[in-house]
Amino acid sequence: MISYNGIIAYVESLAHTSHDCPWEGDFYSRVLRRSDNKKWFGLIIKAPKSFF
Repeated sequence: MISYNGIIAYVESLAHTSHDCPWEGDFYSRVLRRSDNKKWFGLIIKAPKSFF
């Protein structure tokens, strides 16, 4: 399984991609998006096991 830091490192290695923390006070969740058009292609959030 890939880790949180592994995902962030992979996104940073791709061309025209970025990640950010869009919600104030939530420093874990990340939105993965294209730098050129700002469209989301991924979202990282914490979810309890009961969600699955």
